Amino acid sequence: MAGNLQDANQETSRFLKSGSGPVCRYYDFDQFRVDVLKCLLLRSGKPVPLPPKAFEVLLALVRRNGATVSKDELLRQIWPDAIVEESNLAQYIFLLRKALGEANRESRYILTVPKIGYRFAADLRPVPAKSGDTAGLNRSAAWDVQQCYLKGRYFWNQRTEEGFRKSIRYFEQAIEMDPGYARAYVGLADSYNLLAYYTGAAPGETYPKAITAARRALELDPTLAEAHASLALAEVDFKWQWAAAEARYRDAIALKADYAMAHDWYAEYLTTQGRYSEAMAEIQRALELDPYSLTANRDFGFLLYMARRYDEAAKQLEDTLEMDQSALMARCFLAGAYDQLGMPAKAVSQVTDALSAEPESSLLQAELAYAYVKLGRRQEAMTIAGSLETKARTRYVSPFDLATIYAALDDPDRVFYWLERACQIRPWRLVYLNVEPRLDPVRADVRFTAIAARMGLNR
Repeated sequence: MAGNLQDANQETSRFLKSGSGPVCRYYDFDQFRVDVLKCLLLRSGKPVPLPPKAFEVLLALVRRNGATVSKDELLRQIWPDAIVEESNLAQYIFLLRKALGEANRESRYILTVPKIGYRFAADLRPVPAKSGDTAGLNRSAAWDVQQCYLKGRYFWNQRTEEGFRKSIRYFEQAIEMDPGYARAYVGLADSYNLLAYYTGAAPGETYPKAITAARRALELDPTLAEAHASLALAEVDFKWQWAAAEARYRDAIALKADYAMAHDWYAEYLTTQGRYSEAMAEIQRALELDPYSLTANRDFGFLLYMARRYDEAAKQLEDTLEMDQSALMARCFLAGAYDQLGMPAKAVSQVTDALSAEPESSLLQAELAYAYVKLGRRQEAMTIAGSLETKARTRYVSPFDLATIYAALDDPDRVFYWLERACQIRPWRLVYLNVEPRLDPVRADVRFTAIAARMGLNR
């Protein structure tokens, strides 16, 4: 599941804090529009992909239209807490000129002032913000809201239970200060969505909150692509509203084609439906937009695993772990690929490493039990299953994880007992019922067909 700080609105926060005169929502010139609050450059109404820092440079120049802005001033403004070389700034100027359609030696909009800096030269038409655009905030208050939002996204990107809990607190603080700030509700929805995915949080405690927050974001801004994608994720994982979710993902991508997370989550949805070629196209698009995203790289490996392309899955997940050895979910999925490749000893090694960091994870324990069965260590697998069943009496344990253990142990009655429990509790991995390789031994059972039909999954 992908994410970055493109949606953090850093540029808007700085603008609202330091600008003078009336707050502007748009700056128009020729066929272009700079949307300050959404941090977008539009050409004839269509978004032009830009890295966040490039947009920030553009906004700094646009706000000083006609005046020369020194390189030193730009470096201080765009990178206030870092020492950055001028070459970084020059690279973003190059990207901006390319985005604005300027040829190599043509400078219609961004002029270079030799040895000094740059000047934006255009017939600029500022469009003041309406009262609803800034929710009646003064600039200092807007800055505080943005800081809470930025901190929330920072902790959300850590992908840990502690990080998600902190992100929720910051997003809630932003909402308390500005109940009309739609992006804070999206952050809240994203946090509750991923709590169920990354931690031992019960789905019934997290997904309904995600749905409520995403719907509120859409009430405030129906054009917010991130809100559509977040709601679609919950509609898939918890509500099984397949058609509605697909429509929302398509809406999200239409509204913001360069939103990598929407492509990633849509790829996951397509995989649940067995539409592998479409899923691969979407996850590859996510990687084109954010090639160094650990989440997208890991999810690519996971989808390859579900498509039974185990060699490719293992290679992709190994490459992901080269980027970050602490990526526990990547280790978990790599273990699954190793199991299917007939390498359970390597699977045990991967899961053991991951369990040292997350010993209570039922998903990791189930992976270990599965690998033990493949190694002939059935009793140890049964011990893990028994321990998880005991824990399930007093706390949340994913019943889907238990079902996979009993599938390995060739105990179909227990498989379907836990799958029935999963239908009641709705853990996120249940949506992969029709494509999970570990359930292949029970796929022909009439009980399997009945569960798939109840979920609305086509066979």
